[in-house]
Amino acid sequence: MNLYRSATEDSARQCFEQKKRHKTEQEILTQLRTIFDLIIQLQSIQKNLYRSATEELTARQCFEQKKRHKTEQGQWGITSEDEDREDDRRSEFRQNLNSIIRSQLRVLAQSYQNMVQQFLVMLADHSDVSLRFLSFRLDFNEHYKAKEPKLHTPGGRRQVSRT
Repeated sequence: MNLYRSATEDSARQCFEQKKRHKTEQEILTQLRTIFDLIIQLQSIQKNLYRSATEELTARQCFEQKKRHKTEQGQWGITSEDEDREDDRRSEFRQNLNSIIRSQLRVLAQSYQNMVQQFLVMLADHSDVSLRFLSFRLDFNEHYKAKEPKLHTPGGRRQVSRT
């Protein structure tokens, strides 16, 4: 009877540990998916930056071509109104580019850093040794360890739970 109870308790404990491990692994996968989504957002910002810069380059080339064409025809290249409009357009481009892109990148960088730090903590606290070592490998230069207190102990070594 005691042997049966012991076996039942062991089986229940194993089921509980598997469910707990499965839940933790699902959380890790969700965190990883969020990190991938942030990378895709960075790609989108990069595409918008490239598109904007290409459009600006084209506009500047058209302006210079118009100026050359008028000069070749014996006219003034540009008027002061044309020059003022071009200066305003360029200034607006710089202001929009700086404010929009920089703010998007700032928010994205902070979100990415937070998500990666949480991901590394999740890996470091996982019961699977392979995942704990993955945390070390992903933070090979200890960039995130320096910013996340949960990734190190007072002795300076990474905190890894031994469960």
